[in-house]
Amino acid sequence: MRFKRNKKVSFAELDNEITLFNSFNSQYVNLNDSASEIWLFLHKERTIDEIKEKLLSIYEVSESDCLKSINYFLNKLTREKLINVEH
Repeated sequence: MRFKRNKKVSFAELDNEITLFNSFNSQYVNLNDSASEIWLFLHKERTIDEIKEKLLSIYEVSESDCLKSINYFLNKLTREKLINVEH
């Protein structure tokens, strides 16, 4: 699977953190540092492995913890229609 930001989602960066505006439910979503890194990295289609390698190059975290966090975050963004998924 490949993931990419939904072009209809507005976002702003402030102090290395991203705030998304979800126009589907009119709510704001504040992202932490690692989630912000993923969001910025999804400017083009990426696989989970590409995302994992990016985060492992930045953060000192185990591969299994990294994958758990990535999967949780991508599932949440997918449910809220903030990213697009290509199978």
